[in-house]
Amino acid sequence: MDDELENLEIKNYSEVGVAADAETWSAKEALYAFDAAWYTRTSQKGRWMDIIGDYAGDELFLLEGDSLLSSVLDDPLLAVGKEDDVSFQYLHARYSFERTLKEYVKRNAVFEVAFFEDLRHMSYHTGSSDFVLASRCLTRTYLKAAVKELRIPLHTFQNLNDPDWLRFAMDRKPMFIMTDDGGSAQAGERLQAETALNQRLFVYEILTSGIAVALMRGAVFKDTKIFSFIYEQRRMSNNRSIIDPRIWRARGCAVVCLNAKLPPLLSNIRTTSENRTEWLLNAARAVLAGVDPGDSLARPFLYIFLAHGVILDTLPVSVRAQRLPTFSSEVEGYLRNKFLPSLFISLERSFPDMPTFRDVDLDGRVFFHLLKAIPPQSLTTEVMSDLIGLEHTSKLAEMGNALGMDNAVFSYPLLGPRGLVGLLPSHTDQNDFRVLPFSHPVLDEYLSQVQINAAPSSFPPESGRFDLDSGLGKVFKDNMHWHRPGRPILPKHLGGEDGKIQTLDSKARARVLRADQRFQAGLKLQAQSLTGALGKRLEPITIPLHGKATDIATTKPRPVHAAASKKVTSREETRRQVQTKRQTKKQASDLEWWSGKGTNEGELWKLSRLPSLHSRIQKTDLLLRNRTRMAENWLVGEVQLYRLDLELRAWIDHPTRDSVSTQDRYRSTRATPTVIRVLSSVLSALGFPTVTASLLGAGNLPDHDLTFEFIKVLKKSGSSVYPFMKITEPPMHWLLRCFGEYMDRSLDSAPDPRVQFDPDRWQREVLDNLDEEASVLVVAPTSAGKTFISYYAMERVLRSSDDGVLVYVAPTKALVTQIAAEVSVRFQKGQRSCWAIHTRDYRIHDPQKCQILITVPEILAIMLLSPTLARVWTPRLKRIILDEIHSIGQEVGGAIWEQLLLLAPCPVIGLSATVGNPEKFNTWLSSVQAAHHFKHRFIYHEHRYSHLRKYFYLRSAAQAPFTGLRQHKPTGRLRFLHPVSMLSSAIGSALPPDFTLEARDCLTLFQALRKLGDTAGITEDDLGKLDPTEFFDPPTFLKQQDILRYEQTLIRVISKLREMPDSHETLQDIVHQLTDDEIYKAPDDLLSIAPEITELEGSLPHLVSDLYAEGDLPALVFSFNRHQCETHAKKIHSFLEEAEEIWRTTSPEWQSKLQAWEVYKSKAKDRDRIKERIQRQRKDEDDGVQQDTAWESRFDPSAPSPEFSFAGIKTSYDKTSLESDLRDLRWTSTPDWAIAAIRRGIAVHHSGMNRKYRNLVETGTLALGINAPCKTVVFSGDTTYLTALQYRQAAGRAGRRGFDLLGKVFFHGITLDRVQRLVLSRLPPISGQFPLSTTLCLRLFNLLAGSQNAEYAVTAVSTILSLPQISIGSEIGRLELLHHLRFSIDYLLRAQLLSSDGQPLNLAGIVTHLYYQEPNNLAFVALLRSGVIHRICDQSQGKAARDLMLVLCYMFGRRLLPRSAVNEENLRPLVKRYPSMIVLPPLPKAVEYVLNEHDSLILRVFTGYAWTYASQNATNLGSDDQLPLSGIQVPVTSSLMDWEFGRILRSTALTTFICSKFVSNSGHTDSFGSIEELCWNARQGIHMNGHPIPSMNNIFADNESAFKLNAYLLDFYTHGQVESLVLANGIRRGDVWYFLQDFLFTLLTIKTSLQELLRTAATQQACAQDETQDSGVLEIEEVDLDDGDSVHDDGFTRPRGVDNTDWKVYEVFSSVATDFEAKFRKMWA
Repeated sequence: MDDELENLEIKNYSEVGVAADAETWSAKEALYAFDAAWYTRTSQKGRWMDIIGDYAGDELFLLEGDSLLSSVLDDPLLAVGKEDDVSFQYLHARYSFERTLKEYVKRNAVFEVAFFEDLRHMSYHTGSSDFVLASRCLTRTYLKAAVKELRIPLHTFQNLNDPDWLRFAMDRKPMFIMTDDGGSAQAGERLQAETALNQRLFVYEILTSGIAVALMRGAVFKDTKIFSFIYEQRRMSNNRSIIDPRIWRARGCAVVCLNAKLPPLLSNIRTTSENRTEWLLNAARAVLAGVDPGDSLARPFLYIFLAHGVILDTLPVSVRAQRLPTFSSEVEGYLRNKFLPSLFISLERSFPDMPTFRDVDLDGRVFFHLLKAIPPQSLTTEVMSDLIGLEHTSKLAEMGNALGMDNAVFSYPLLGPRGLVGLLPSHTDQNDFRVLPFSHPVLDEYLSQVQINAAPSSFPPESGRFDLDSGLGKVFKDNMHWHRPGRPILPKHLGGEDGKIQTLDSKARARVLRADQRFQAGLKLQAQSLTGALGKRLEPITIPLHGKATDIATTKPRPVHAAASKKVTSREETRRQVQTKRQTKKQASDLEWWSGKGTNEGELWKLSRLPSLHSRIQKTDLLLRNRTRMAENWLVGEVQLYRLDLELRAWIDHPTRDSVSTQDRYRSTRATPTVIRVLSSVLSALGFPTVTASLLGAGNLPDHDLTFEFIKVLKKSGSSVYPFMKITEPPMHWLLRCFGEYMDRSLDSAPDPRVQFDPDRWQREVLDNLDEEASVLVVAPTSAGKTFISYYAMERVLRSSDDGVLVYVAPTKALVTQIAAEVSVRFQKGQRSCWAIHTRDYRIHDPQKCQILITVPEILAIMLLSPTLARVWTPRLKRIILDEIHSIGQEVGGAIWEQLLLLAPCPVIGLSATVGNPEKFNTWLSSVQAAHHFKHRFIYHEHRYSHLRKYFYLRSAAQAPFTGLRQHKPTGRLRFLHPVSMLSSAIGSALPPDFTLEARDCLTLFQALRKLGDTAGITEDDLGKLDPTEFFDPPTFLKQQDILRYEQTLIRVISKLREMPDSHETLQDIVHQLTDDEIYKAPDDLLSIAPEITELEGSLPHLVSDLYAEGDLPALVFSFNRHQCETHAKKIHSFLEEAEEIWRTTSPEWQSKLQAWEVYKSKAKDRDRIKERIQRQRKDEDDGVQQDTAWESRFDPSAPSPEFSFAGIKTSYDKTSLESDLRDLRWTSTPDWAIAAIRRGIAVHHSGMNRKYRNLVETGTLALGINAPCKTVVFSGDTTYLTALQYRQAAGRAGRRGFDLLGKVFFHGITLDRVQRLVLSRLPPISGQFPLSTTLCLRLFNLLAGSQNAEYAVTAVSTILSLPQISIGSEIGRLELLHHLRFSIDYLLRAQLLSSDGQPLNLAGIVTHLYYQEPNNLAFVALLRSGVIHRICDQSQGKAARDLMLVLCYMFGRRLLPRSAVNEENLRPLVKRYPSMIVLPPLPKAVEYVLNEHDSLILRVFTGYAWTYASQNATNLGSDDQLPLSGIQVPVTSSLMDWEFGRILRSTALTTFICSKFVSNSGHTDSFGSIEELCWNARQGIHMNGHPIPSMNNIFADNESAFKLNAYLLDFYTHGQVESLVLANGIRRGDVWYFLQDFLFTLLTIKTSLQELLRTAATQQACAQDETQDSGVLEIEEVDLDDGDSVHDDGFTRPRGVDNTDWKVYEVFSSVATDFEAKFRKMWA
C-alpha cells in the first residue's frame, strides 16, 4: 500500500486546460481531468514486475478480451482491419492469437478470458471506416470462438455492474485483470477520446472494487516470465462519489456516441448456423438481400468468395503465403467501401455458435488471387472446373443453386478489359550473410557442429570510426580491481602486474584501521547474540593447521566429531584430566550458585524471599535464560523442575482452579524428564498413568537429590491429592487441544557422532552425501534444521586442508554479515582468520587467502570469471553453498545464480525453504552437476519444526486509552484463523503442499465433521475412525510424528470435499464452524476494505502492545515499502513517547521518584567526602572503593520509562552497551529519530538505512532485532510485492528454534480475502533465464584468454556447451545454443570487441564491467567506438555534462512510464509546480543515428543466424503447418494443388526460411524491421529468444512505443531534490535511494573502466606495490554514505600518451560522476 495513493479525491482541473465551471465536459476534457486527478499518479506508481513468478503464481487472473484482441489486431504485420490493406487474413490472425495465448500457457499461467461488451469499441476501433469496423467486428467474433475451441474458459459480461460479473468476482476472486488503459486521445483519430475515457474508468472501477490491474499493452515475454505494470487495488465503497460527476456523465455520453457509430446491421437479429456451408450461405443471403439493383459486381464477387470458401481447406499453408494483388482503384474502392463491409457484417451476424477452426477459416488473398485468376466475363462452370476441379465446382454449384444463382456467365461491365492486372511472380528473399572467420582451440570442436558459410579470411570487419584512440588495438586484460583503479587482482609474485596503489599516510591508515576495529567490534557483538539450534551460546571449534596443503579429494571422508580411534597419549590423558577437573569445579560452582550450600546467597534462597508466586515464576524464567549456567544438564533440569513446582502451586492457589480454562492453562506446562519419579507422579495426577513410560523413558542422568522440596501431588495409594487436576475428557483429545506445541518434534532421529545433536533421518542423509563429496539440493522449511549443513561442510573443508576454500553465497548483505559473525565465533584455525567477507560495499580480510569466503552472487561470479584467479584461486574451491537458491528465479540477479551453477568447479549445496517446483528444478540442477562429473542428490523435507499460527487483526473504531505496557490489557482484536476457515471452494481445487494443521486444529476439524455427520459425505464408520481416541490406539503420549499422520488423513477428507461438485454448502458449514466468532460477525467493510493509511499507522502501536501483553515479542513487522517502514517505527515511537509524557505529568509515582532523585543529587558532595574518607582509611587499596548501589545512581530521567519501552524484553543487552553503540551512531548519517527509537526497542531495517545502523540492528540484541527467525511476524499493509514467495519467506521467520515452540503470524491492514489468497497460494515454479548472453560470451573469452586456457576455464566453457538444456524451463537445445554462440562471436568481431583468435579487445573492459546492464552496455560502447561521445564531450563543460547525462539516462537506470499517462496536458501542471521535466527529452540526433546503425548490424547478424540455421536444418525442422497452441494442422488435404489455381498459387507463393508460413499469409518474407519482429514471427522449431540478443531497439521510446522514459535521474542531476522525484516523477519514496545508488555504481564503474583503458595507453606507469600480510583491514570498494569524503577521489592524473580528446571524455565522465555523487551524499547527509 502506498501513502501517495491513499487520497483519490479530485484536484483542480484548470491546470490541464479544462473549464472547471463548465456544466458538462467533452470526452477529451473528462479524460484530461480524470488523468490529472488520478490516473497519472496511479500509473507512475505502477510496479514493473513478473506477473506470474513474482506476483500471481498459480492464482487465477483474467485476460480482458478486447484488450487481448487489440494486442493481436494492432500488429502492423497482420493484414486484418487495416485502412491500407483490404485483406482479411484470418489464418494469420488465428496464428497470432494462439501465439499470444501460448506465451501465457507455456509459463503455467492460470488465466481465463473475459469480454465486457461495453469495452468492445477498443477492439472494433469504433469511428474508423466501415471496412475497418466491419472487419474487426467479424474478427472479434472469430477469435472469441477460437477461445472456446482452445478450451480456455471464456466469459462474457455487459459491464462491471452485470450481476453475472458481480457473482463471478465474488465466487472466483480473480487476483488481477490484465487490460489496457485506452491509450491517449490524439486529435483527429477516430473516437479515441471516447474509447480511452471508457477504458480508463473501467480500470478505475476494477481497482476500487478490490482487484488489481496489469497493463496488457507493452507486456514483455522474457524467458519464462511475463513483465508488465501492476496497479495496486484498493477497494472503496465510495468510488463513484469522489469522482467529479461530470466525468461519469461524459463517459455515459461517450458510450452512447460509440454505440451510435456501429453499423446498423449489428443490431439485426442473429441467424444460427450449424456448419461452414450453412454459415457461408446465410451470410450470402444477407448480402444479396441488400444488393442495389444496379450493382453488377456483388453477385459474381460473392460467387467467387463462396468458391474460395469451398477450396480453402485443401490448400497447404505454404501456398497461402501471398502478396496482395493489385486492383484498379474502382475495384479496390468497391471492395473496401461496399462489398466487404456488407459481407463481413453478414458473416458476423450468422456466425456459428461452436465452430471449429476449419468451419470459419477465410483468406482474403486467396480470394483476391482467385478473383484475378478468372478471365473477365468468363465466370462459367467450365472455367471454374479447370481452376479448382470438378469436385469443388460441384459443391460450389450446389451453394449457388441454394442462393438462386445459376451458372451462367457473369459479366463485369463496370471493369472493362483493364479491370484486373496480371499476376505477380514468386518472391524469395536471398540472404547472402556470411560470418567472419574465427578459430579457437577450445571452441573449434564445438563450433564445427555449426555448419555455416564463413567469409574469406580477408573479409573486413564492420567498418566504423574508432575514436577512443587510447584503446585502439589493445588487448583487454582483466587483471585490475573493478572499483579500485590501478590495483592488481593478484600480487606480482603470483603472476599479477605492477599497479599503482595510492599510499596511505599515517592519518588515513589510522582512520581505516579504526573503521575496521568498529566493524570487527560490531561483528563480535552480533556473534555474542547468536545461538545454536538449542538456544545455547555457540562454542568455538579450534582446528589445528595441517602444516602443508592437503587436497580434500585425497583425504578419506571421516566424521567431523567422531572420537579418535588411535591410542591415547599421555599428553591427551593430561588434557582430559584437566577437563574433568574443570567440569567438577563448574558443577560445584553451579551448585553453590543455585542452592548456596546453606547460605543466604543462592538463587534458590533469593527466590524463596520473593513476595509472590508470580514474581518467583518471572525470576525463574530469567534464570532459565542464563545461557552460561543453563549449559549444564543437571542444573537446567532442576531449575525447570522447580519452575514446574511453582506452576503447580499457582494452580492450586488459583481462585478458579476447577474451571476448564484454568485447567487447560496449567496442564500444558513445559516439563522435561530430569527427575523421572517426580514427573511420573505429576503425570499420574493429571490422568496419564499409562503413557508415562513412553514419554519419560527410564532416565539417563546420574541420580541427584533435589535442592528443594517438590510439592506432593500423589498419595501413597496412588490417588491424587488434588482431584481437580485430573482431566475429565479423553486423554487424546486433551493432548491435541492443549499439548500440541510441546510435543516431541523429532522425526526418526538417532545419535550421530558427526554432529552434536540427534539428527533426523533426512539430516543424516545430508551428512552422508557431504561425506561422499556429492552435490546436494536441500529443500526444507525454515526452522526445519538446515543451518547445520553449512557449518558441517565448512568444518569439513577446514579439517581437510589448509588451502581448500568453501564459498558461502547469500542473497543479501545482511545475511552475509550474520553468517560471518557466526563463522567468526564457531571456527578458529591457527593464529590467522580463516574467513573473509566480500560484497560490493566492503571486504573483511583477504578473500583470496581465506578458507571460508562469505559473499554475494555478483562477487563470486566476478571471481569465477576472473582470468587471474582461474590459475591460483579457483582450483582451490572445494565446495560452494548457495543459500536461498530459489533466488535463481528472480528477474534481477537470477541469471547470476544460474551462471554460478554452470561455472562451479566443485560440488555445490543448494539450500531453500521455498522452491515451487523442486523436482523439475532438481532435474536441471542434476544435469548440470552430471556435466561437471559430480554426484548429486535431492533431499526434500516438508515439515517445519514449529507450527505457524495465524491471526487476523480485526479493525475497530474504538481505541482504548494507553497508560503503559504493564497496565495494557489485550484488546481482543487479534483473532485466530483456523487453516480450514480460510478455505473457499472458489479458490483453487488443490491445497498447497505446505497447508498444515496444528494438533488443536485437527481436533476442532474433527469435531466440525462429527457435528455435520452424514451431510459431510462421510459414513459413521469412517467418522469413528477419525476420532482421536480410536485413531491413536493404543493410547500414547503423542508426538509430532503421530500428529502428521492424523493431519494428512484429515486433509485428504477436506480435499475430497473440495473436489466434489455438490459439496459447496457442506464445506461452507465446516468453514463457518471453524471461523472465529468475532470475524464471522464483523461487518463486511472491516474484512474486505483495507484501512486508510492513517488508520493503519494509528492501530499498529495498539497491535504491538497487544503482542507485548500476550508475550509474543520479539516481532518483525514487514512492510514492503521502505518509507512505510520508517513511518511505522516513528509512529510506534511517538505513540510511546506521547503516552509517557502524559503519564509522567499525572503520575504521583513518577513525581515522587523524581523528587527522591533530586534529593539524592543534592547530597552528592556528602557522598564524595565519605568516599574519600573511606579510601584514606583503607589499608589495601586494591580492594577498591565500594560501588554505589542506590537506585538513584542509575536513574536517568531522560531515559525511556520501562512502561513505555520495548527495550530489554527477552534480551541480555545492557543499557551501557546500548549507549556506547548509540554514541558511535552519532557520527554517521543515522537520523535522530532512529536513534531515539532504538532506545525504546524499536528498529528499522532496510537497505536504504545507514550501514552501521543496520549492523547494530542485525546483532539481534534488540527486542526487535533482525536475528531472524523471531517469535512473531506481522504483515502490515498490503502491496503487490507481498507475493506467495515473499509471504512464505517472511512468515517463515516466525518461531525461533531453541526459543519458541510456536511461531505466530499476524495480518494487519490486509483484507481477509487477501489473507486467504496468501495462505492458500502455491509457490511459483522456479523459472530460469537464458544465461549465455553476448556479454557472458565475451567474459568467457576473457576467462580463456587471460588464464591462457587454464584447466578450470576450459572445463567451465566445455561444460556449458555440453549441457542438454542450458536453462531451467528453456526450449533452447544444445545445437541452438551453439548457433547462438557462433553468431554472438560474429557480433563481437564486428563490434571490434574480440579478435579473430578470441582475444578481448579495446572496450571489452567496459562491456564486462557493466555486464548487469546488457544490452545497454553494448550500446554505450558502440557510442564510444563511433566517436559521438567524443563530439558530445568536446562542447562546453556544462553542455557536455548535461548531454552526456541525457545519453546515460537512456542507457542505464531506465524507468518506464505508460505513454497514455504522460501526455503534455497531464504533465503541464506537474512541470509547472516542480523543477522536474518528468519525461526524458529526445536523444541527440547523432546518438540516435549511431544506435540505429548499430541495431541494423545486430539485426543483420542475427537474421543471418536464423536464416542459416533454418536453411541448413529445413529437414529436421519439418513443415511449418501447425497452429502453435491448438496444434491444428493446416490443411487436412492438398487436393487443389493438382488443378490450375493450385499451380498458380504455388508459382506466386512467397518462399521463406525464417518467417512463419502463417505470418507469410499476410505477405511477409524473411525481412524484418527489428529483433523483436524477427523473434516473434520466426517459424516453429527456431527458438529465437530475443532477450539475449543485444538489440538497441529498446533504448528508444518513439511514438510507436507503449512507454516513455522517466527523467528522474536527469532531474535529480539537475536539482537534487528527493521530494520532486516522489511527487512529480512518481518514484516511490522508499525506492529513491536504491535507484540513485544503482546509477551511481554504474557511473563509478564506467569511470574506473575508462581509467584502466587510458592507463593501458600510457608510456610509463608509476608503480608502487604495498603487499602486506592480511591485517583484516576493511576495504571500501564502493559508496559508503558514512564516510565524509568520496572513496573514489583517487587523484587519478592524465597518463602519458593519452590524447586530448580521450582525456576530455574522461574529464566529463568524471565530472558527471562527481556531481551526481555529491548530490547523492548531500541528500542523505
